[in-house]
Amino acid sequence: MRKVLADAPPQAARLTIAALAETHELAAATVLAEWAGDARPEVRDAIASSWWQFDPEVFADVVLPSFADVADPPRLTIGPAQWHCADRFQWVRDIILLDPPTGHWRLPEARLERLRVEGFRGTTINLANCKRLTALDITQGHSLQDVNGLGQLNALRRVSLSNCPRWQAGVRLPPTVEQLEIEHLPLLASVDLTGAVLRLLAIRSCPKLEILGRPQMEFLEHVSLGGVEWHGVDWLEECEALRTLSMNTYGGERIPLKAARQLETLELVHCPRVTAIDWPRSDVLTRVRVSGASRLTDIRELVSCPQLEELDVSFCTNLTDISPLRHLRKLKHVDLTGCGSGLDLSAVGHVAHIDFPYPA
Repeated sequence: MRKVLADAPPQAARLTIAALAETHELAAATVLAEWAGDARPEVRDAIASSWWQFDPEVFADVVLPSFADVADPPRLTIGPAQWHCADRFQWVRDIILLDPPTGHWRLPEARLERLRVEGFRGTTINLANCKRLTALDITQGHSLQDVNGLGQLNALRRVSLSNCPRWQAGVRLPPTVEQLEIEHLPLLASVDLTGAVLRLLAIRSCPKLEILGRPQMEFLEHVSLGGVEWHGVDWLEECEALRTLSMNTYGGERIPLKAARQLETLELVHCPRVTAIDWPRSDVLTRVRVSGASRLTDIRELVSCPQLEELDVSFCTNLTDISPLRHLRKLKHVDLTGCGSGLDLSAVGHVAHIDFPYPA
């Protein structure tokens, strides 16, 4: 049987595993245990996913131990029906926890590298001993207020926190974090980014958040901020590696992008106080959206971005001169909705798709 599976293409192997799991028999679990060492990750993932069709005890006793010596064991999804088998998880490196219990529960701290927690109903998660953790994703923690030990996890590279409406305590991250995403934590007080070598920063819907410290800006590639003030935006002057920037409801006046020569996409939405954008000299900027910047009057420096293909300046009501656009010959789409009716549209005569400021 093992040779049969080894010779089968991945899709056929998955179907064979699913058919065995549907029998719910001990013999089927024994066969799956023999296949746990298959070199193909999709096969190992299919075996791990079949747990939900077996008696948890049988699967934990017969199949799970077979992954202990696998170089790259599969992600294991653990739900309420499997929690009483928690002492068998110590080999696991990658876990999704669904609705974990609020009382004491033990993680496989020695080997755990990637953890996603969904629907935690307690107030605190203790990760202090998960020293090998590289990726953490916590979502739908409706009573969660803090994660202990987060700042001491010096292998941590990626953190995502979302939809935890009661989380108030400040977050201190280790300087090793490269990707940080925080969304819908309306009471979160602060996050300390001192010394972090961030490559991705995304913070949205955190109205009380104060950002403390500054990461090493020269490595920052992707930024998305929604309704968050961060010492103005003067730090953009240091972002030489920046590739994408998205800002929503920013209250400042100037966007300094001269250093961002690698910028590919810019999106500014509902930024009514912005009066100036310092455009970079970029050969890779292809998409710009500056919508609702009602005080913006000048886009002349956009001519330094000759590869621009899409431009949205909708509801920039004080924009009166679009003549520089005649020099941007690669433009394919221009949105002028809500702009003044006195614009000289001959400047975009070469553009295939135009959203006009008024009926043509």
